[in-house]
Amino acid sequence: MKAILKILLGTIFVIGGIYWYFVNLALGTSLMNWQAFVLLFKGFFGVFIFLLGLFIVWLEADELRIKKDAKEVTRAKPKRTQTEEIRAAVGKSQKTNFVCAICGREFKSERGLKIHQARAH
Repeated sequence: MKAILKILLGTIFVIGGIYWYFVNLALGTSLMNWQAFVLLFKGFFGVFIFLLGLFIVWLEADELRIKKDAKEVTRAKPKRTQTEEIRAAVGKSQKTNFVCAICGREFKSERGLKIHQARAH
């Protein structure tokens, strides 16, 4: 449900609640029903404070848990992607057996060795 519809529905409920307690529709009169409103307020206020406190404690405890989980995720070693895993496996399986006879530098491929010899020597 969109936010504007929720606000509109909430406003209708607030106006309806005020109308119900200040204009006594149940008896068919238009007299103010202050006593019923005061009784409702006295009976509901304690429960409201209790539920509000419970909600705040739950919300803050959840916030602390989320922050703790976020810290653990940032401390954890980042996982490699599938491409990085393949590159690591290929890199381990290939040996650097192409060595420059002049300077002793090692290369992973024959092409790399030839480029090095053409540029450096």
